[in-house]
Amino acid sequence: MKVALVSLYSDIYSPGVRSISAYLRAHGVETRLIFIPNLYVKRVVEEFLSPYRPEVLEGVVALCRDVDLVGISLMTNLFERAVQLTEQIRKRLDVLVVWGGVHPTVRPVECLEYADCVVVGEGEEAMLELAQNINDGLPFEEVRNVWLRTGNGIKENPIRPLVSNLDTLPAPDFENPEYFVFDPQAGGFVVPDEKLLKRLHGKGPLHRQGHLNYQTIATRGCPYDCSFCGNSALVKLYGKRNYVRRRSVGHIIDELVAVKNRYRFINRICFFDDSFFAASVSQIREFAEAYKRNVGLPLFCLGGPRTITREKLEALVDAGLSGIQMGIQTGSRRINTMVYNRDVTNLEVLRATELINSFSEKIPLPLYDIIVDNPYETVWDGIETVKLLMQIKRPFTIQTFSLTFFPGTALYDRAKRDGLIKDEKRQVYRKFYMQREGRYINLLIALVNRGTPRPLMRLLTSRWVVRFFSSQWLSPLYRLLYLLNEKLSLARDRIAPRPF
Repeated sequence: MKVALVSLYSDIYSPGVRSISAYLRAHGVETRLIFIPNLYVKRVVEEFLSPYRPEVLEGVVALCRDVDLVGISLMTNLFERAVQLTEQIRKRLDVLVVWGGVHPTVRPVECLEYADCVVVGEGEEAMLELAQNINDGLPFEEVRNVWLRTGNGIKENPIRPLVSNLDTLPAPDFENPEYFVFDPQAGGFVVPDEKLLKRLHGKGPLHRQGHLNYQTIATRGCPYDCSFCGNSALVKLYGKRNYVRRRSVGHIIDELVAVKNRYRFINRICFFDDSFFAASVSQIREFAEAYKRNVGLPLFCLGGPRTITREKLEALVDAGLSGIQMGIQTGSRRINTMVYNRDVTNLEVLRATELINSFSEKIPLPLYDIIVDNPYETVWDGIETVKLLMQIKRPFTIQTFSLTFFPGTALYDRAKRDGLIKDEKRQVYRKFYMQREGRYINLLIALVNRGTPRPLMRLLTSRWVVRFFSSQWLSPLYRLLYLLNEKLSLARDRIAPRPF
């Protein structure tokens, strides 16, 4: 029995795909990993949204000729690419195609117009049972977490409980000998050598610093319920009870030691789970001590304004913390509470940034996330965000995301009721969440990000200046300035394929 697992994401980390692969292999099922990353950040928008080129489609079909099951993982923005790929596979191969990931979880009926079956929710146990039944010639219509098309319509199987003990799952599969990556320079899929692996692992947060990252997660779930986040969709499915789960320190360290020994060029570890800092002080200290003793590489992780404390920072900085990412999202109290379902105050945000800044020698450039292009925002809500950012001590970097109403989230449901989603394909499926609109507020945020002097920023955020420059007729100018800023940033940061 062999399963091909295809990742459509722009990088090669794909924790869901790699976790399922590791779980299947631990239970005797062979897997083949197929990645179609975007290796050229300068072309990320075009590469993210455009159809696959013929050589990609031909390569995936060729790699799936001798397998018994094909699994494809996707999010909403990759839906049309998944359709394109699936149609090619089903037209040319006699093999079952199953979709999994966030979008199939929240839109299973839509996905079954193209896939043979869909895994809803966490997929390790469902994929194993599905693969074993196919291998043994047994029916698989009753596999929990799986929806499928039958002669009588769509079969909706119940959801199995969440994996409560994450230590029962093996580490993400970075050991698979059948590991293929599409390399545009080679014109096809290759088994990555060290040169290509360095290029792949050189992509990541603040990649201009030259880090070769290994990304992983220590937890599943999130303690918050932000209306714009995919976690709100999963909470609907599973409920909040025991939704947040954490791996043991030993389980995490074993993974990192193995990776460090296998990929000796890795020089930074990145944790991208939403709730890394939500652990207790004692849990953070236990991890930090083991990490410093056994791994000792620079460390990057995410935190929330309320979960970042001095005690946790002290322990992690001592262990090697050199980068941190924190979600601010907005400076508007109204938007935070009434739209995003977040009750974090600006005082709490500033307290957290001051704490981070107090470790500036070790964390030289913290990364703060902001959401822009929110149709529920007024210009003055945006000005509150800019003024909040102006209060944060430098240095820091702002990462902006254009608000996307992802299906399954509470904010999508609200926007749909309010008539804000008029063309779902264009506004949601074909929208790239890092491509900002031409707005005065976005220009101001870019100016803060580039270190514009505060006296000038105070002038630009004064009431009469804002009223004049927020005129709709200036939007094309701001879009042009945004594009110029992006090109300058890319050139300055040398975001391009690395010559190794």
